Amino acid sequence: MVGRASRWFRPGSAARPGHVRAAERGFALPIAVAGALVLLLSLQNRAQLLRVVQRQQIEDLLASAAQQTAAALQQTGGGCLLAHAHDAWALAAAQCAIEPAQLQDLQLGQVGNSQYRLTAYQPDGHSTEASSAQLELQLVAERPWRATYRLALVPSSDGQAALQITAVQEQGLRGAGA
Repeated sequence: MVGRASRWFRPGSAARPGHVRAAERGFALPIAVAGALVLLLSLQNRAQLLRVVQRQQIEDLLASAAQQTAAALQQTGGGCLLAHAHDAWALAAAQCAIEPAQLQDLQLGQVGNSQYRLTAYQPDGHSTEASSAQLELQLVAERPWRATYRLALVPSSDGQAALQITAVQEQGLRGAGA
């Protein structure tokens, strides 16, 4: 059978084991690289989405903590502390008939499974003339996040509290990844 092609093998065909036609050479590597690139981009987008969701959860936690702290400030001592800066609360507590344990409870709190602490409070005016205040809270965690809130204050209409909180507005989130 010299010079005749076998019916099982034809020269130039891909029927031979390990044989690839010239037109098909070089396609495997670009396809593999493209597949790896798509996978990498997918993982990168997923990580970015995860960071966004985590940030939203932290913002929600701190917003809940701010609402909880504002309510506690309003109720403790009839809102008497609202007129005083955080660093003066120890002295103002006696004036406002607030027990040391109550004062400590104002400075630490919990929302869900997350603990937070009050790191700063500063009214923008003196005594009952303040129309707003800055409240800063921090999550007590491995990666501490902080958020600042503006509290809108008005003089009390019922004569019992010097000031009342009418609104809580987030001013900014700071921390890891913020």
